[in-house]
Amino acid sequence: TTYAWGSGASEGSTIPKKFSNNLTGFTQIALGANSFACGVKYNGTNSGDAYCWGQFNSQGQIGFGDTSPHLTPQRVKISATPTYLTDVAQIGVGTYHSCASTTTSKLVYCWGDHSNHGQLGIGMTVANGSIFDCDATATIKPCSKYANPVPDLSDIIEFKAIGLFSNCAKTSAGQLWCWGANDGALGTGNSGSGLSTPYYMVYGTPSPVNVLSNV
Repeated sequence: TTYAWGSGASEGSTIPKKFSNNLTGFTQIALGANSFACGVKYNGTNSGDAYCWGQFNSQGQIGFGDTSPHLTPQRVKISATPTYLTDVAQIGVGTYHSCASTTTSKLVYCWGDHSNHGQLGIGMTVANGSIFDCDATATIKPCSKYANPVPDLSDIIEFKAIGLFSNCAKTSAGQLWCWGANDGALGTGNSGSGLSTPYYMVYGTPSPVNVLSNV
């Protein structure tokens, strides 16, 4: 059973209010900072399917392949085929982006805004331009309305969206990788420009993801 309170698209509540439909079977729910949410819905296996919904989807942060509002949960897509994001272990959301880790493949997928902070973790220059697939209705670019795997990041056992524009993930070996806005939360020892690809934190000093293989 899911309860919520606060501001809503059509109504608000100052006390916990039970959802009447569409939110049964969810094992996790993460609330975004800008009127959207995502969750993991149990699918009868050891993991679940990724769903998102909300009033604001301007950067594709709902992951349904468009930039329109969706006031009921929609399954997150990884392509227009459609192919859906399944095998989800954990999910997290920021202001205009979302990410999820998977159980079996131990990867991290992200979707939504990538503009000023690199919070999708795919770098600011991508050879496959189709990854940045937001259409003319997107207010901030680049962004992606489908879930994309974060390149060269594997063996992930824990994921967290640690801020409005930042993410961190931990491998089974205990290594910590972070990317996105660097306002001091990424542990690099400084603040400033965002990290558009994951960095491996070594005693407070970051090393690019491409120097560490077979993680």
